[in-house]
Amino acid sequence: AGIHGNESNTSKTAYALINLINQKKIIIPSSKTLFVIPNANPDGLARDRRVSDNNVDLNRNFDTPDWKSSYYFFNTKLSCGKKPFSEPETLALKEYFESVDVNRHFPIVLSLHSRGNVLLPGNRSEANLKLAGFVEKSSTYVVKGIGYDTRGDMTKWLSGILGIPSLTVEFNSKTRTETGSITGIINSLNRLDFKSYFYGMGNDKLRSASDDGIMNNLPDNVKNMLMKSPEKKKDFTDRFALLEKDEELLLIVNRDNPLSSSYKPSDLTETKNIIPSTKTSCLLSKTLVPDLVNMYNDAKKSGIRLFTVSGYRSYEMQRITYKYWVDKYGEDYASRVSAKAGASQHQLGTAIDFNSLDDSFANTREAGWLLDNAYKYGFVISYPKGYEQVTGYEYEPWHYRYIGKNASYIVHEYFDNVLEYFIQWYWSKTLEK
Repeated sequence: AGIHGNESNTSKTAYALINLINQKKIIIPSSKTLFVIPNANPDGLARDRRVSDNNVDLNRNFDTPDWKSSYYFFNTKLSCGKKPFSEPETLALKEYFESVDVNRHFPIVLSLHSRGNVLLPGNRSEANLKLAGFVEKSSTYVVKGIGYDTRGDMTKWLSGILGIPSLTVEFNSKTRTETGSITGIINSLNRLDFKSYFYGMGNDKLRSASDDGIMNNLPDNVKNMLMKSPEKKKDFTDRFALLEKDEELLLIVNRDNPLSSSYKPSDLTETKNIIPSTKTSCLLSKTLVPDLVNMYNDAKKSGIRLFTVSGYRSYEMQRITYKYWVDKYGEDYASRVSAKAGASQHQLGTAIDFNSLDDSFANTREAGWLLDNAYKYGFVISYPKGYEQVTGYEYEPWHYRYIGKNASYIVHEYFDNVLEYFIQWYWSKTLEK
C-alpha cells in the first residue's frame, strides 16, 4: 500500500490489517504467509504527494515493455524516472519479488490504491482474470478499466515479467480506510489453494497474455459497435495504440479540470503570416501548424476561405474575457458562452476560433466544410450542436481543437464526433485528481 503518497488511506488500512493479525482477529492458515508492505512511498506519504522526493511516480517506475519516462495524469505531466527501477523504493520491491520462488510458493499480490471502486488485473491472463473475478465476488469492488495510462505499473510488471497473478484494488474513498473490505478479501483468499486455482494453467500463460483492457471501459454504444465488427475493432485498437505520441494533445480541460495559472505551451509560434487572421497576432502550438496549413490549402481548393479569429489565450486574458461577459450579461449567461480562467481550451494553444464568432456562421459553407472535413487534419469541434448538457457550453460552430489525426479520427468515427465523450472516456472521470 501507499505507493502513491497522496493515498494515505491505503497505508492506514494496511497498518490496521497488521494490528488485526497481531490481535489474532485475522487468522492466517499455517499453509500460507501474508506479507504486508504498508508504506511503499515514505517520501510521498510524509508530504501527502503522489510522487516521491525525486518527483517520480513510483507506480510507473517498473520495467514493463511499454515503459516510458513520463506520462500525463489528467493535466499533470509526471516523471516515471530516468529508467525502470531507478528509484530505491522500486528497486527494493524488485529485489524482494525476484527473491520469491514462484514455482514453490505460488504467490499472488494485491496493490492498494484510491480511489475508483475498481479492480485492475495486471494483465488479461487467465490467472489474473480468475483473481479479479474471485475478489469481485468477495467484495463490493468492480472489475473494469480505469481509462488512463498505467504503463510501468507494478502489477503489470509482476504479471507480465515475473508471472505472479496480481491485482490493483482501487478503494471507494480517497480518505476513508477500507479495512473491512480488505479483511473480507483476505479471508476469502485464505480458503483457496493458490497452486491449483491460479497456477494450474502454467505461468507461460501469465507472461504471454495480451492486455486488451481498453474494451472494458468503453461506452456501451461504442463497445457494441466494435464487438459486432472485427474490422472496426482492429481499426479502433490500432488507432488507439498510436495515441501515446499525441497524449499531451489530449489534456482534459473544463470546469472540473482547469489548467493552472502558470500553464503555457512551450512551443507557441506566430501564425498570422501562415494563414490569414483577423488579429494582429495569433499564437498557436507549432505541433498543429503543418496540419493547419494542409487544411487551409485543401479548403481553399474547394472554394472555402478559412481564417483565424482567436488562438492561444493566456490564463489572465481568459480571466479578463470572462469578466467582460459577466459584466455585460451576468454570471449565468457568461458561464454558458465563456470559460473561466483555467477552463479554456485556448490556453492549450491548440484551440482555434475560425472566421466568425456569430451564430450565423453555422449556416455558411465554411462551417459545413469544417464539420465534415476538419477531423481529417486532426481538428474536432469542441462544442457541437445538441450537446450543450454534455459540454456545458452553448453550440460554437467556429471553435475547433487540434488533438492529432489519430484521436480526431476516433472521435469522428466512434464517438459521434463529440470530443467531450472521447476525452472523458480517455482519462476517466471515476477518479479524483
